[in-house]
Amino acid sequence: MSVHSEPQVKRGLKAWTTRDLLVMIAIAIVLGLILAVLNFVYLNLMPYGPIVRDTISGFWFIPSIAVMYIVHRPGTAVLTRILVNIVQIPFSPFGVTELVVSVLFGAASEIPFLATRYRNFRLPVLLASGGLAGLLNFGLLYAFLGGNLLSWGVVVVWFIVCIVSGALLGGGGAKLLIDRIVKTGVLASFAVAQDEQ
Repeated sequence: MSVHSEPQVKRGLKAWTTRDLLVMIAIAIVLGLILAVLNFVYLNLMPYGPIVRDTISGFWFIPSIAVMYIVHRPGTAVLTRILVNIVQIPFSPFGVTELVVSVLFGAASEIPFLATRYRNFRLPVLLASGGLAGLLNFGLLYAFLGGNLLSWGVVVVWFIVCIVSGALLGGGGAKLLIDRIVKTGVLASFAVAQDEQ
């Protein structure tokens, strides 16, 4: 008599493969360095006001959404944001404080995927991920950069700009970038390529 045991389903960090971790690290390093340069562009836009400045804020959400789109693993957005900010610390004018905020942005980006139980990685979910991160970005900037001193008209437009930038540049930009890479065949063994098939 033979006893058949069901294979154990790996969950949490045990479900991660070495290649998942390597692709996350590679994207975090490359995009982290690009974002380190963009930090200075962002600072130079400060005198033009929050509406102009935050038109580019969505770029900072691309890494976490891109890696989530590739590997489809819970916690990806948070881990990627932490890695991106570790890469940026030596070059960042914001220092270590940005690392704390990065966890919040990663968590905000993660919520739409969590809401679908990590089963839906289509464009609307990616846009929602970026839009939610943009909403958090607006809330933090409003609270800490004196948003209450601005007129309501400016605040409303700024609010819309943050969400649209997060959705289009963050979510849409991540999809566009990764879909282009998928076509090269480099990501053939990842979940994103299997979705395409």
